Parts: sequence; structure tokens; C-alpha cells
Amino acid sequence: MWFFYADIVEVAYREGDFDSLEFIVAHELAHIKAGHVTLLYNLAIFPIAFVPVLKDFLWTALSRAREYTSDRIAIRLVPSGEKGL
Repeated sequence: MWFFYADIVEVAYREGDFDSLEFIVAHELAHIKAGHVTLLYNLAIFPIAFVPVLKDFLWTALSRAREYTSDRIAIRLVPSGEKGL
């Protein structure tokens, strides 16, 4: 289930900053396109969360990699929303 907090939409509307809002939407859709939300992907990385050493290093690295990937896709789709980073 995907949703946006009303505060984000409200601030974007009030400030007239629809580029940042488009960037956020593109970023979240990029997670779907990149396969970060598939059952198989999440089952494959799930065991890492229970091994302390792996959780501290690998889980953090995977999380950052997913976010950077989604950011790069969103920047390509909405270059004017880059300031939202």
C-alpha cells in the first residue's frame, strides 16, 4: 500500500512546488520498477535482518543502494525536481 502524507502534499501545494511532488512520486514508482518491492526480492534479503554483522553493514548498504537507484531514476524522469533531494 502506497500513500503520501498530507503534509507533503499540503506544503507542495502551498509553495507551488509541484516539481518536488512529481519527484517524490517518480522516486516511489522507481522502487516498483526496479523490483524493490517484489516478494522474491524481499524474501531473498529478509534473512540478512537477523544476522547482526550482516544487518549492520549489508542491510544498510542495500538500503542506501535502493534509495540511490530510485533517486537516479526520478532525476531522469523529473530533472526539475532534483532540488527535492
